[in-house]
Amino acid sequence: MVSYAVDGGSVGPHTDNYDVFLLQARGQRHWQIQTENINEHDIRSDTELRILNHFIANDEWTLNPGDILYLPPGIAHHGIAVGDCMTFSIGFRAYSDVELLQMFTDKISVPNDANYYRDMAAPSVGHRGELDQQSLHQFRQMLEVLFSDQQRLDNAIAEYLTEPVGTPALYDAEINLLDNFIDMISKSSSISIHPAVRTLYTRRDDVVSWYIDSTQHQVSHDAADSIMALVDHYRIEQEQIGSLLKDTAVIDALFRLYQQGGLLIE
Repeated sequence: MVSYAVDGGSVGPHTDNYDVFLLQARGQRHWQIQTENINEHDIRSDTELRILNHFIANDEWTLNPGDILYLPPGIAHHGIAVGDCMTFSIGFRAYSDVELLQMFTDKISVPNDANYYRDMAAPSVGHRGELDQQSLHQFRQMLEVLFSDQQRLDNAIAEYLTEPVGTPALYDAEINLLDNFIDMISKSSSISIHPAVRTLYTRRDDVVSWYIDSTQHQVSHDAADSIMALVDHYRIEQEQIGSLLKDTAVIDALFRLYQQGGLLIE
């Protein structure tokens, strides 16, 4: 976010639930922080911003162009413009537990072996409207079993974190045939993933799963080191490319990525 303010301009003292870097781009802004724990009752309810009713500064600085102030999650801060100024706010947004729950339910589908609720016992005739503890226990147990499937949960999280985002321009794709792509990549000096591509990998029992744009790809043992290096650094050199050619699933994934403009071959 880029914020512009005239002399004395301010949002007011507030807090964020994620890491924030405040880069002063033009002019000056005076910052105060409160390191003491914030009571949720001190946060105003009439705005989406986490504005505080009470703020006690523990430290303060005046930032000049090029200065950066780092704020960990939960640190209250209050910035006041000193003359006309412009500040870049770079926030590393974090997911809440409710967002993760919504993500998981959106990502999973009903498997063939899904468990369905069944009444364990007939309700008491005198309490037909009661949702009894035995029934509640069964509902809770069904959810506990669902969330105990760690592989499914890990997969849903990885797919969610690599969902694609819109970008104005990717690399040009000049080749449409897989065989020509394999020939070009085998002769290349390096390959690079576009910075806008969301990609990561997971490791479980020495098995590497590679995720690109919310799609999972299993990686063979031979190609694992090269894929991890590619994802870690967004680039690998010629000596690491050869192992990728031994894994047809990886080559197919790279070819699709190339066709989407997400891979640069040099």
